[in-house]
Parts: sequence; structure tokens; C-alpha cells
Amino acid sequence: MEKIYNFRDKNDLLEHIDKGKKSSYIREALETKLEIDKKAYASQLEIKSQIIKNYKQNIDDIEGYIHMLYNEQNNMERLSENLYRKLNENIKEYHMIKQLLEKKNNIEDQQDKREFETLEKTVTTLLRSRHDEDIKIDLGFFKHYGNFKSKLYFKQSLLSFIDRYIKEGEMFAGEYISSDDINYMKEIIKEYD
Repeated sequence: MEKIYNFRDKNDLLEHIDKGKKSSYIREALETKLEIDKKAYASQLEIKSQIIKNYKQNIDDIEGYIHMLYNEQNNMERLSENLYRKLNENIKEYHMIKQLLEKKNNIEDQQDKREFETLEKTVTTLLRSRHDEDIKIDLGFFKHYGNFKSKLYFKQSLLSFIDRYIKEGEMFAGEYISSDDINYMKEIIKEYD
């Protein structure tokens, strides 16, 4: 069934044209208008479909960016947890090393104190043995008592102790020190093997 279009020629544009031709002009005008409208609609449809494609692409890009940010957030959380765990491990290790150093320092302090006391007792015994022949000197005993590393270290420690603390004309262990006393002690120490 064919559509019928009714037009009014308000401005009498087609007044000099006979009725048969009027309808054909009107039909052609309508067809032309329809073609123009179809082309305009198609171009608008194409533009709008392109806009929709662009929006879809933008949405996909944004979703990808959101996914990437989510992954980065998860990675940062894991990294933060790892760093926190390593920090705790380092703190524990620091405290352990600190305790070991304190123990070592205490042991070294005790060793230094013991060595000093041993050197002092040895020098006192050497001084007394010079004046009392009944006192026997066993430098090996003092070396082991002071837990010295070697004989050489013990001898060097004794000699430096004498040079540092035993002065001629001063009192040590209740005795007045003479140069002969100092030489006597050094001779006995040098003879120790």
C-alpha cells in the first residue's frame, strides 16, 4: 500500500503548475528531503556510534588503569608487609647483636680485670721473692690463672705493667721500689720460657 502525503501550498509556490505535475514535484521534493534526512541521520548515527566507540574505549582504558592501580596497591601492600617483617627481623637481629656485644664486652672487661689483677699479683710476688727466698715463683701458674693467650703475651704484659705502674722511689705492695727491684723483675720475666 502506497503512502499518501498531503501538502498545503501556503505560499502558492506551485500555483502555475498543473495538478498532475504538482504532485510529482511534491513527490520528488519529498523523496529528496527523505534522502537528505537519511544521509543526515546516517552521518549523525555514524558520529554518535563513533562517540559511543570512543566512550567504550575510554571506559576500557579507565578500567585497565583501575585494574593496574589495584595491582599496584596489592604490590605495595605486599611490599609494605615484607618491609615490616624485615624491619622486625632487623630489630631482633640488632638486639641479639647488641646483647652479644654486651656479653663480649663484659667478658673482655672481666678478662682485662683478671689479667690486671694477675699482673699485679705476679709483680707483688716477684717483689716479695727478691727479699724472701722461701717464696717460689711459678710464672706458668700466673699465666694460666690470668688466662693469658700465650707466654709471649704474658711476658709483654708483665713488662709493660712494670714500665707503667712500678716507678723507682715509689711504694708498691707495701714495699719501697728501687732500680735493683725493677731490674730483678725484668730479668726473671725475660728468663721465663
